[in-house]
Formats: sequence, structure tokens, C-alpha cells
Amino acid sequence: MALSRLTKHGLITFDAKTKRYSQTGRQFTTGAHTPHYLIQRGHLQTLELAKDSVTEVPPQLRDLSFMTLSINPRKIPAARKKIIRFRRNLAKWLESGGDGREVYRLAIQLFPLTKVPHPVERGRA
Repeated sequence: MALSRLTKHGLITFDAKTKRYSQTGRQFTTGAHTPHYLIQRGHLQTLELAKDSVTEVPPQLRDLSFMTLSINPRKIPAARKKIIRFRRNLAKWLESGGDGREVYRLAIQLFPLTKVPHPVERGRA
């Protein structure tokens, strides 16, 4: 089912002669502000996979790290843009050369540890 969906969306192609799938190079994104239960489920699945990798994947084949910072929340929009640019540049570099043999998932999380009032709680709807 996954291969069918990837083919349908133009992310991979199937060569009947070689009976192999190939990447098309086309990228797909849902957008950072897409409110949808499938995206939420995808985020939760990614967190579970990262959690499992702590005990199942040798440290030299993964990188899970974190930092706790005291920041000005007004910098979040600019930080998000920097994270997006970093992800895209890293993906381009990692996928270059056409010899991809392993499938990895890159997940970067930036979230508040302090209680942030919901916009409605601030008097905005």
C-alpha cells in the first residue's frame, strides 16, 4: 500500500524491466501549520520510533540529542525557518550521490517546557 501511494504521488517510479523502484527526487510536504489527525499520528509515530531506537539501534548509527534553553519566544518564527532550511539542506546532501541503501527518518523537535497559554486563554480567538 505504501509503495502504491508513493507512486501515485510521484515520489517513486517502478521500472518493469528491472522490477525496481526508484526515487523521482520530488519532495512532498504537508506544511508546518496543517492541522490534521494524520499528521498528528505521524508525529506520534516518529516519537515512538525514536524512543525504540534508543535501545534497538547502536549509537554510531543514530543521533538523538537535546538541549534545554532559556529563549525569547519571539524568536520562534525565525528559529522554525532556520530549522526548515537546515532540514532541506541536510536532506539534499544526504540524498546526493544516488547510492541510498538505508532509509532513515530525520526528526528535530523544538517545543516549550514551560506552560504556554493557548491563544484563546490570551483573549484571542
